[in-house]
Amino acid sequence: PRRMELHDKRSTKPGVSPKTIEAIGNEDNLLTKLELTQRRMDLEKRINGLEDPADPAAAEADFVKVAKGYAERKGITYSAFRDMGVPAATLAKTGVRRTRSTT
Repeated sequence: PRRMELHDKRSTKPGVSPKTIEAIGNEDNLLTKLELTQRRMDLEKRINGLEDPADPAAAEADFVKVAKGYAERKGITYSAFRDMGVPAATLAKTGVRRTRSTT
């Protein structure tokens, strides 16, 4: 089965923008640079944890709990979830249903 991705697959380090990395490199104050470097490392650690959850079943269960409400609030369709790699069996558990396009 395809693994659910929690970030845009095209981005190598979501949440850590090139501007952030550039700001760290351009910082003259060593203490600020140290703090920014630590923040970048913390964000990367969190991102890596999201990409490879220790308990995939728990991650899926959490997704199942919130997906339908989130989809309704944000206008996210079944097809959009599927396009992002969410398995059909997982979506069936959420209550998010397929709909036919009216266009």
